[in-house]
Amino acid sequence: MSLTDWIPVQYRLLATGLLVMALASASAAATWQVQNWRYGQQLERQARLHGDTLNEITLASAALQRTEQAKRLQVEQQLQGQDETHYQELTNAKKSQARLRDRLATADVRLSVLQRDRRRQPPWSACHRQYHRHGLWRHKSPT
Repeated sequence: MSLTDWIPVQYRLLATGLLVMALASASAAATWQVQNWRYGQQLERQARLHGDTLNEITLASAALQRTEQAKRLQVEQQLQGQDETHYQELTNAKKSQARLRDRLATADVRLSVLQRDRRRQPPWSACHRQYHRHGLWRHKSPT
């Protein structure tokens, strides 16, 4: 007689069922752990790829921002040059206008002085001045 014969059949069935359940549970736990490792590796790879993708996007965005900033700086410099040119042209025009205004004022003064001088002199003196200026008053000697 063996030891199993001494154990009642109900307990043997219960022990066999428990043993089968323990083996199934161990198999399920082992399978669960293997799947956990595999999925963990996949998730790690996905996270690395996601990080690399985000890094590439960040680098591309930074390069685009630098390009746009360089364009903006170029446009600002161009506008500044145009503003300086416009300001210089405006300043030159104002100076020219001031010079012309001064010359006109001086010409008005001269004109008023000439008009005043003419009023004081007899009418024949203007003709006399013309003759003196052009050398017509000199007598030519007959030869």
